Amino acid sequence: LIDRLENKPPDLIISDYNLSGLTGIEVLKMVRKKYTHLPFLFVSLAGEEKAVDAMHEGASDYVMEHNLNRLGPAVLREISNYEEHKQQSAELKKTRNRYESLLQSVNGIVWEADAETFEFSYVSQQVKMLLGYSPEEWLEEPDFWQNHIHPDDRREAINFCHHKTKQNEDHSFEYRMIDANGE
Repeated sequence: LIDRLENKPPDLIISDYNLSGLTGIEVLKMVRKKYTHLPFLFVSLAGEEKAVDAMHEGASDYVMEHNLNRLGPAVLREISNYEEHKQQSAELKKTRNRYESLLQSVNGIVWEADAETFEFSYVSQQVKMLLGYSPEEWLEEPDFWQNHIHPDDRREAINFCHHKTKQNEDHSFEYRMIDANGE
């Protein structure tokens, strides 16, 4: 199973709940570590309680052996859902690539931060070119932004930004930053 998941993953897995050597839940967990959306169906005689456990662990469906007429429709539905998920993921990746390309074309530092705490969650790569810091430095150091504003501008910039943010107003303002060379 591990070799197959690594080298040629299937489009769907159908498993018994009770396996020799492993439980179906253990197999499901192995699959979910690598493929969170891969359809995984159980077919088993194990009771309703096991079916509920399997669904809680991330199984796509659970078909009782005495009701195998549900298996075909379940397989078709899960394959369709999986294909739709893969298509949406591909579209999301294209959108993300366009977004990243747009952000990289801006001649300035684009950032995103929590409005209350000013904890940054994103800083564009331009910060390296403009100020000499990496985005990682900016994101990892608490209070990086505040600590790198020029001391003469710091209080006014922080207060202005806090005030406008609390008022839920778009805003722009100018202030000086200290670059990685101390200038």
